Amino acid sequence: MPARKYRVAVIRGDGIGPELVDSALTVLDAVADFPIELIEVHGGAGTYRTEGSAMTGQGGR
Repeated sequence: MPARKYRVAVIRGDGIGPELVDSALTVLDAVADFPIELIEVHGGAGTYRTEGSAMTGQGGR
């Protein structure tokens, strides 16, 4: 049976988020012993200013 793939939402957000996401993803890739599907989701103050919501509709998938 094939290994289960885990879907992980990547929300770069704002403030401390974007500066640490790439490093966190590097660590996750190094320690995860299972397949991961990364899904970029837009969120944070910048998204609120452009979209009128702190998270796009992608966040609920």
